[in-house]
Parts: sequence; structure tokens; C-alpha cells
Amino acid sequence: MSTSAPTEGESYRGLLTASYVMAPLLAAGVGGILSGLEVDDSLAVIGATSMFLAPAVVHMSHGNTTQGPVSFILLGLSTGAGLVLGSITGYMIESSGCDPSEDSDSCDFAGLNGLVWGGLIGSVVGYTGFAIYDVSENGAEPLDESATEHARVELWLSPVTAPKRSRTEATPVFDGVQLGARLVM
Repeated sequence: MSTSAPTEGESYRGLLTASYVMAPLLAAGVGGILSGLEVDDSLAVIGATSMFLAPAVVHMSHGNTTQGPVSFILLGLSTGAGLVLGSITGYMIESSGCDPSEDSDSCDFAGLNGLVWGGLIGSVVGYTGFAIYDVSENGAEPLDESATEHARVELWLSPVTAPKRSRTEATPVFDGVQLGARLVM
């Protein structure tokens, strides 16, 4: 029996890597902007976390339609697991130096710094670890022609102009950019 690795299709690892690098930066930016606009906190969190859909969109736009949602879910699970394990570990390490016989009030919050730093480090490790795995294992288009013919994601970008404010204004004013995606099945 011969065990040779299957030949991969065209690689999109560079784009997938860029989406994993940019997702946290975009999430922080979008969350900060929405928070600054005094939008409801739950909407700011939803807006910020939607940036983590970028790697899934990259997978789907390259024909890996099932890998997109799977990667999004596994990214959340690995980041959450890293957060929990890091928080527990950080709390245990930080609170282990507390001597409860000295002052009972100081031991109540002794592990708080470790909890925060451990959670931060654990979530970064969980996110980065899954990103490396996903890019290396799933960053190529499938060779199966039927998988790419059934569904695909088309991305588009369009300028948005403001309506004319007066009759004397000759050209419309540029107001922004509209980004969209369409799932074609």
C-alpha cells in the first residue's frame, strides 16, 4: 500500500495568513470606533467579533465552502479554551504566593493579575495556534472540480456618494465605501 499525500490545488495561504493577522486589528478598530460612537455595548461587541469571519470568508471564496464555517467555529473554541486554561493557570500561579495567615483580605484578590494576564496570553496562544494549523492544513483550494462548482463567495467593493445638497453642486461628494459578499450556489 502506498501512502502518498494528495496533491493540493492552488494555495491561498498568503491571503489566509493576512486575514488571520488583520482580524484582531480590525476587531479592535471596529470595536473602538463603535464604542466611541456610544453605540450599545452588545452591538459594539458583535461588530468587533464579526471581523473574525474574515478567514472563513477567505476559505469560502476559494471553494472550501465547508471549511469556512468549521474554521470559524474551531477558531472560537481554541481561543476560548486558551482563555480559560490561561486564566486558571495564571490565577493559580499568582495566588500561590499568598500566605492566608498574614492578612485574609489581601488574599481575596491575590490571583487577579494572574487571571487577567494568563487569560490574555492563553487566548493569544489559542488563536495563533489554530491560525497556524488552519493555514498549513487548509490553505489550498480543493482539486475536486465539483466542490468549486456548487457554491462560491463573490466579494465586491463599491464607492458610495452623498446625495447632492444643492442644484449648483456639480459633482457628488464621496461619502465612503461599501463592501459586500454574495454566496452563489
